[in-house]
Amino acid sequence: MFPSSGDIRRMVGNPVALLEYLRALYAGEALDVDDSDGLSLTFTEWRFKICPAQSEILLKVESRGDIALMQKKTAELLDRIEEKNSREFG
Repeated sequence: MFPSSGDIRRMVGNPVALLEYLRALYAGEALDVDDSDGLSLTFTEWRFKICPAQSEILLKVESRGDIALMQKKTAELLDRIEEKNSREFG
């Protein structure tokens, strides 16, 4: 029903700055934004949650029955994470 990326861990230099960056990019399009445990954004057809932990993040992406969309959004978010991380520490 909800295809999922599973939990994806990535090492990052500044998890808090990364969450702020992703919030700025995506929150304007989101139906719901939840900051209670990291950052959770819900859209019409997909959602993601990213939780910081010291020098890494845990990302999970889900869609409403659309595996291709989940894969596309997972790749997009991983690219954004890598982009932000490399700009800060590249």
